[in-house]
Amino acid sequence: RGLGDVYKRQLPPQQTEDMAQIQVNRATCLMFTDRPLDAEQALNTALLFLDQSDDALNRGRAHTNLGSLYLRTGQVAAALTHFDRAAADLLNDDPRQADILLLDRANAYLALNLLPEALAALEQCAALFFFEKESAPLGQPYELAQTFYLRGWVHLRQGSGDLARTDLGRAAEIFRTPVSYTHLTLPTNR
Repeated sequence: RGLGDVYKRQLPPQQTEDMAQIQVNRATCLMFTDRPLDAEQALNTALLFLDQSDDALNRGRAHTNLGSLYLRTGQVAAALTHFDRAAADLLNDDPRQADILLLDRANAYLALNLLPEALAALEQCAALFFFEKESAPLGQPYELAQTFYLRGWVHLRQGSGDLARTDLGRAAEIFRTPVSYTHLTLPTNR
């Protein structure tokens, strides 16, 4: 009996979620070892388990991961399909869980030269990562810099040189700024 037999029968919720998480972690490892087809299979298996549960957060993350995999392998239309599915799960409650989704979806739109859609996705990113009224990032400076960088490219493609220069300059400034990791604590040997 293989894994296919396991997900054909109804499992207890905790076991279903555990099996899904194992497959998501397996897919991550497979991507790092340059095995995208095996990673795709693992993510599709994870989604079979997650479709049996009420775990919208992890289902959205799995769709995001699969969309990101498709984007990186040039399957942009398939990527957008999974990004849309992920958005249904991730953008409702806490959009902070959708950071990778929003950035990769903007990249997909940019790859298809869908500039208004890319700009709309990047505006969502900017709202998520940056509070203009406070002039302070949310704590994800790299993602904020990516947002400005991609938005700069959209403006450049639209022929808005001044807006492109502003956003690309903001991205460069953030990328040059050292990031403090003082909030992380490492175990000490005493």
